[in-house]
Amino acid sequence: MELINIPHNVEAEKALLGCLMLKPKDLYYTMSKVPTDAFYQPVNGIIYGAMKSLLVKNSPIDLVTVTTELRNTKSGVDIDYVTGLMAEVPASTRADYYANIVMKNHTLRNLMTIGYSLIEDTSEANESSDTDKIITKHATQLIGIDGGKKEESDITDAVREFNETQEQFKAKLLDGTTSYIGIPTGFSKIDDIIDGLRPGHMHLIGGFTSSGKTNFMLNIIDNIMSSTKVTLFSLEMSRVDIIARLLGISTGIGPNKILRHEFSEQWELDEYEIAKKRLVDSGLRIYSQTNLLDDIIMSMTRDIVMNKTKVFAIDYAQLVRTRSNNEYEQVSETAQRLQNFARENGVTIIVLSQISNEHAKDQNREVMGFKGGGTLPASADLAIELVNVDNREERAQKLMDKLPFSVNCIVRKNRHGRTGIINFDFSPWNGKFEQSLIN
Repeated sequence: MELINIPHNVEAEKALLGCLMLKPKDLYYTMSKVPTDAFYQPVNGIIYGAMKSLLVKNSPIDLVTVTTELRNTKSGVDIDYVTGLMAEVPASTRADYYANIVMKNHTLRNLMTIGYSLIEDTSEANESSDTDKIITKHATQLIGIDGGKKEESDITDAVREFNETQEQFKAKLLDGTTSYIGIPTGFSKIDDIIDGLRPGHMHLIGGFTSSGKTNFMLNIIDNIMSSTKVTLFSLEMSRVDIIARLLGISTGIGPNKILRHEFSEQWELDEYEIAKKRLVDSGLRIYSQTNLLDDIIMSMTRDIVMNKTKVFAIDYAQLVRTRSNNEYEQVSETAQRLQNFARENGVTIIVLSQISNEHAKDQNREVMGFKGGGTLPASADLAIELVNVDNREERAQKLMDKLPFSVNCIVRKNRHGRTGIINFDFSPWNGKFEQSLIN
């Protein structure tokens, strides 16, 4: 049987320890990059741990202090081995170079461990096994390999991240595709304010009765799904209803007419076939029977790995269930965990929300009226409210005359930019939102 090669580089591990002995200040950098268990040779991990202990104690790090620490902790490490590290330091004393080699091999070994675990789980599975749980378990482990890295706090790292974002922005300007950092929503006046759907952000959209908040979200999905992988959690409507609405938005034909396949003219049938193919080709994923927060997060994790999803949409926050029976606690936990998930995984999460009854009575008040307390808007990077401009009688008359409703999109909070109001025309018979010519 062919022996399996376990990724490792003992020489790089020794070189790293020797470099740290010569330049102890490099340990500050290495500690943030390399955990103690990253060393393949156990003795090297023990020596590295002794160095870290000395650093915590504000003790100098050299051959004498390290060997003394190893003796005091009864580590069992041969002192001659430690002495030999100094003799084996190569001409280059760049600790970061050897740290990267150590970490790459550590990552490869972790991948191998996940692979063995996957083989073990699948070999013990049968037709009655929950394959979704197996997939999610290992998808989470795979993301954790990269997502578990410690955050860099040095200003040079912060500036580097800033430069990378700036370069992305410049590249988009040069290729002429878009002037926005994030994914364009398809509504230029909104994108001018929010700079598109930015990765690592949670966006909150609330709406009053008949303002069309679900349709507004579906319009954004329709605008981006051909170029961006999207996953939708519909906790209120079935997948069939969602598909009918999306096709209605795309074609301009009413969703009920589409659902019943009642096409009176050939162009309607043609538009329907084109829209349906576009929907299939988009790879959009829709969940309509998942309302537990843990299950939602597991599904999002799986879709990031298997579907490369960049944008998640949840309709709506108040229907998400957690282990608590208290509505306020449920909404708070949902908001905080979704915000953390967006940032840790670099995805955009759009969350719909109900508006509180008190806020509905006075829509002009400055306080945001998302139902479930202040945690929801506080966690969001962006908070939008959709407000009807027409009164109830005007909406009823416009519906009879087949005229669009007037809806204000109010950007009440934008952590990274401007706020403002954009006027929209909303056609309730097909669910389509269009930027008003009068703004």
